[in-house]
Amino acid sequence: MDGDPRLQKQFARDFRVRRSCLLIWLRYLQQHHQGYREVVVREDLLQRLPVDGSIADSIASQVADIPDSEAPQGPVEEAAEEEEDPSDADASTIPNLQITETELNAPCSPDSSTIRLIMRVLLFLRICRAARSLSTRCHCLPFAGPLSTNSTIPSRCYRSRSPPCILRASKLGYFVMDNASNNDTMIKSLSLALLRQYDIHYNPKFHRLRCQGHIIERAAKSFLFVTDNEKLEHDDSGLQNVTLKQIEAWRRKGPLGKLHNFVVYIQRSVQRSQKFMAISHNRRLARDNDTRWNSWYTMLRAALNLRDAIDGYFNKWVEADCAGDELSSGDWITLEKIQSFLEKLKMTTKALESSFATLDNVLLAMDFVLAQFEAGKETYADDPIMAPMYNSGWAKLDKYYRLTDESPAYVAAIVLYPSHKWHYIHENWKTEWVESSKKLIETLWGEYKPVESLPLSEAPSTTTNEFLKWRNKYLQPAPITDEYEHYCKSERVYGFTSALTWWLEETQQKTYPNLSKMAVDTLSIPAMSAEPERLFSGAKITITDRRNRMGSDAFPYCWQHHSHSDDHYGRPKEVQLQPQEDQYEALPVEEEYDDEDWMRLAALLPDNPLTQEGLDLLGRRDIDVNYDWTRHVGTYPELRASYWKDLIASHPIANDVEVLGPQWRDRLNPQQRLVYDTCMGHFLAKTPAQILLHVDGGGGTGKSFLIKVLSSHLQATALPDPSPICRAAPTGVASNQIQGSTIHSLLRLPVGGAFTDLSPADAAALQSRLRHVKYLVIDEKSMLGLEQLARIDSRLRQAFPQRSSEFFGSVSVLLVGDYFQLPPVRQKPLYSTSTNLSLLERKGQAAYQLFDRSVFLTTVQRQAGDEQARFRQALQELREVKLSIPSWNLLSSRVQAKLTRSEVDSFSTALRVYSTKARVNEYNYEHMVHLNAPAIQVEAKNQGKGAAQAPSDNAGNLSNKFPVAKGARVMLTTNLWQPAGLVNGAQGTVYDIAWNAGADPYKDPPAVIMVDFDSYDGPSYLTTSEGRKICPILPVTRDFLVGNETCSRTQFPLIVAFAITVHKCQSLTKDRIVTDLSTRDFQAGISYVAVSRVTSLQGLLLEAPFDRQSLYNHTPTEGMKMRLVDQQRRQAQQLTSPPYPPVYLG
Repeated sequence: MDGDPRLQKQFARDFRVRRSCLLIWLRYLQQHHQGYREVVVREDLLQRLPVDGSIADSIASQVADIPDSEAPQGPVEEAAEEEEDPSDADASTIPNLQITETELNAPCSPDSSTIRLIMRVLLFLRICRAARSLSTRCHCLPFAGPLSTNSTIPSRCYRSRSPPCILRASKLGYFVMDNASNNDTMIKSLSLALLRQYDIHYNPKFHRLRCQGHIIERAAKSFLFVTDNEKLEHDDSGLQNVTLKQIEAWRRKGPLGKLHNFVVYIQRSVQRSQKFMAISHNRRLARDNDTRWNSWYTMLRAALNLRDAIDGYFNKWVEADCAGDELSSGDWITLEKIQSFLEKLKMTTKALESSFATLDNVLLAMDFVLAQFEAGKETYADDPIMAPMYNSGWAKLDKYYRLTDESPAYVAAIVLYPSHKWHYIHENWKTEWVESSKKLIETLWGEYKPVESLPLSEAPSTTTNEFLKWRNKYLQPAPITDEYEHYCKSERVYGFTSALTWWLEETQQKTYPNLSKMAVDTLSIPAMSAEPERLFSGAKITITDRRNRMGSDAFPYCWQHHSHSDDHYGRPKEVQLQPQEDQYEALPVEEEYDDEDWMRLAALLPDNPLTQEGLDLLGRRDIDVNYDWTRHVGTYPELRASYWKDLIASHPIANDVEVLGPQWRDRLNPQQRLVYDTCMGHFLAKTPAQILLHVDGGGGTGKSFLIKVLSSHLQATALPDPSPICRAAPTGVASNQIQGSTIHSLLRLPVGGAFTDLSPADAAALQSRLRHVKYLVIDEKSMLGLEQLARIDSRLRQAFPQRSSEFFGSVSVLLVGDYFQLPPVRQKPLYSTSTNLSLLERKGQAAYQLFDRSVFLTTVQRQAGDEQARFRQALQELREVKLSIPSWNLLSSRVQAKLTRSEVDSFSTALRVYSTKARVNEYNYEHMVHLNAPAIQVEAKNQGKGAAQAPSDNAGNLSNKFPVAKGARVMLTTNLWQPAGLVNGAQGTVYDIAWNAGADPYKDPPAVIMVDFDSYDGPSYLTTSEGRKICPILPVTRDFLVGNETCSRTQFPLIVAFAITVHKCQSLTKDRIVTDLSTRDFQAGISYVAVSRVTSLQGLLLEAPFDRQSLYNHTPTEGMKMRLVDQQRRQAQQLTSPPYPPVYLG
């Protein structure tokens, strides 16, 4: 073999042996690996091996160069009739050496980021396993052979056709980690890398397990601080930097916070510590911290034992800094209650830290702790301090309990416990939970269950060899009895030391050869470990305290002598580019608040949300790649790209409201009627004077209803002339609510880029369209900026050239909306009092100041009825960011943790509304997965340098890639046909996905996506048996600029929309909505807009408890001050009677 140059090229390093390394490794395995404990290592035989050399000559081998055309074909039996060569008995099989260099390097390059990622993960897990000893418990990563503990990557991983680490990746086991999101990032990135490069499907949620101790700690922190948001950060780097603000914040937390302040106060001074020890008989106080799971229990236990000393210190040496932290008798009672509960959590944690506590204890422990929470909720239901604590802790633990449904390992561990089996689950769980759990375990069992093959006699055979015929009769496989079913039906077993040792007994190995493997793999997983807590605590000191002591000369030395990859934080002492003065002036809408240092550092890093990786995974799952997409080829006639243009031309729909009879004006309340009479009187008086009117009203005050009635009656009064009123709004969703257009489409305003006058042809078209318009209603005025108002003014002057010297071309304008809702994006709001304005903004401000009349709608119509009075009051306080305690309690009653399971389940199909795109993407991904339907990734066609990297906001609202499946909720991102309801923001459900005849669905993008839109009111392309109109959505092309490069993107104008952002939902009205108020509003009005969309309190579900302080401003922000100044100014302009009283004939 050594003489063959081809072997030297490919396999030389594979036969290298180092005697000393082999001896060390064998001794290590004897000590730590159960499978090697009986192995005898004979050093005299090892002397035959080279000290450091090749053993290639010692291996019997045969080199065979077999052309592909001569590869053996046909049944195996016939080949067996040939005379065997005895020299082949112990020969090694060597692959074809004619492999090319390109093929050799293709499967696994040394530069592969995937290999590096996998090997880093494996190395990390090896280190953790070595710390716990290599025993049968270490099946978190069930590899077949022993793992090396060095960090080098075997050369086989780079040279062989199928790297061992990749071949074994399908058997990669479970990851037991804490709940940090970066752990999700790691395992999902690993899954995605395996899928993209090696087409290996590794379900990250299926194998992601959570450390039980960390879960209990999270629930305990939520119990102690009511919500995670209220948790205060500790400054472990020293006790000298405690500020008065921090002391007051802790003090507001009640007895727990006051005790914390006192302990910190004592430990902050050597003199005070000595004073306290003098009266406590040299016993010290314990202080809570963030890095030890039971530190709060320890602090409470020590404090309760030293209660007399603490009270004595306050009586003897109370100082100003400590005044206010005295603990009353009631406070001590509360602390005893808290300590009593935390003691149960500590006992559970300690039990799970045992080396014998395996995964079967997890659900049992969670059931126990949940029962303690539920008992506390019942016992302290009327306690104003303890009740919120128990509710918050229960909600946090329930959240993690639900996450256990994502992996079958938890339930499997209980079922595979011989004394439990299914009995515990049947006795303690609901029927529907049991059924879903059984399906999960069947999925897991399918990975271990032997595959039943057909009897050999059933396979066609043409052999004439009598011996082979006789042999085949006895090779019939015995009927396979399902081991799992046999195990479940057998009697429960008691009296064993541990379930793992029971499964390792020879009896079980023979009775359940495959199920025992599954049991050992599952029951070897620890519930938790004590190491993470200690390591995390030690790492905290290393990262913070000790590195703070680094000398000032260390960093310059490192910078000069070491080379590091870019950390995205810039270079030291580098002059950062600053924008020109006033170029990007911040909008004076909301006051700023100081971020923590880690927030500022994180903001400098590239934004690569995990949810995007999750969305990219759709289309690559087993259910996606195994689906036969060819059945969707040629299912519909090929549609022309001009389908919608032709349809709109052949079916013109006037962009007018429905006809409402005169009786509808009697349904208007007095404030609505005042607006109605003012406009109708103005039109009937035929006066040329322009009306510039504000119509203010919070969410649900009937603004949209007023616009529809007014538009319908003006339209009817103007007959036979066209309608004199036009309706517009900043967004497609808002314009659709009033049967209008977006401002951009109505007035041909550019979405981005410079604003210029229209060309003569476009100006003529606009003039023709608006020539009969006398009234323009603009809804959702809070989203309108000064620049936008200036552009509206300019366009209307161009639309009416004979009146171009007048503001808005002399058209009467009604600004409708609520300034307490969402402000404009990247523009100064209309009510801005800033004096530092651009030329365009000054024009907009001048036009805004001309609005001299206002009507305020105060009667709430959406949340009508006496039973909703408290909800209306809460919404008003939420609108003004002045949420009172009674209103906070009212809204808190709709927190998910306080609702029954059936009530929570009733919101399963409700619209989710979140403040950030990240939350929306996360929920959309989860629901795409829950559809359990095959999905594809629809990729855009990009042209131009940099086009593929352009975000959708810069590419005409077209995504570069998005997943789609039948049944998925989607949203239209373009104004396709506004009068028919196909506007930007219209929502619907995917009915079908199709390719044109002759297309390859595995290579070509779909030709059409059929969507059932909720509000489509046009001609039908396809009508379902239920009468639903199906719309064909075709790809569109948008041109855009990337720098100076002209680019284009062709894509379907759709996005996944199981959840939407708050900005998309403004102007909507829904019976049910799910949202989250636990995060601070990063923009004014977000919480108010989200909650005010729902028609009743019972239709609202809040996902998590929230802090009242984030919804109560003690002092108005700068943005709020400007709103109030504007409102006060316009109060003096308030209409009390119509200036043009109308005369109605019927």
